[in-house]
Amino acid sequence: MPESLEDIRCQLCGLTGAIPGQSLLKFKNLTGILLQENTLTGQLPAQLGSLTKLSRLSLGGNALVGSIPTQIANLPRLEIFDLWGNQLTGVVPSFGRNDGFLSFFDIEDNLIVGSLAGILQALPPESLQKFYAGYNQITGFIPAEIASFPKLRVFDIRYAAVGGALPVQMAYMNQMEQLRIEGNGFGGVFPAGIANIKTLIELGIHANRFTGSLDAVCLTYAGVVPFPIDMTADCSNPVLVSCSCCSKCWMQNTGGFPVV
Repeated sequence: MPESLEDIRCQLCGLTGAIPGQSLLKFKNLTGILLQENTLTGQLPAQLGSLTKLSRLSLGGNALVGSIPTQIANLPRLEIFDLWGNQLTGVVPSFGRNDGFLSFFDIEDNLIVGSLAGILQALPPESLQKFYAGYNQITGFIPAEIASFPKLRVFDIRYAAVGGALPVQMAYMNQMEQLRIEGNGFGGVFPAGIANIKTLIELGIHANRFTGSLDAVCLTYAGVVPFPIDMTADCSNPVLVSCSCCSKCWMQNTGGFPVV
């Protein structure tokens, strides 16, 4: 039985207590631990790093604490790292021993610290497709090296503490579908080159300090019904970014969207 078990799956099962890392070592062929939205507590057991066939680790929506063990980051076949909605702290360790499998990385809504550039540097650029790191204590800026993630489709860093200007290299990320950077400290003229990304379906840039215009994006899809991109910007009270096609305009003076 231990040798044949590949998945431990129990979402919304009311599980409590700590994850029994030592006991899980007998399941040497385990490829998935999927225990989202329970009430698991304690730290992530470093022993999980010995399960070398593990490809999916989904523990979002629990009450786990402590830092991410380096042993887990070193798992060579890990594809999904899904730890949203816990109380994890510390910096993100290097996933450099990953053999180019990691495609989904979600640490949203934790207490993770460190620079955004450092986190991106810790992840394998050739395989990453979805990146969620919002609602953490992440600082710094978006590095130009983000363009070295050719498969990146989702980049979500909402309500962190990142700032600066957007690198012009982002205009060449032609797989991007969702770009969510609202609620940070970004500023400067919003790069018109973003209009060159033809795959966008969601663009959230409100609650920042951008100036300029999104009209280049509007013109790209002029006449397309329904309009294919859900866009939000600081385009009302006061107008910081002009946008004739935004879904909603954030009002800086009230810190919210208009009530409709």
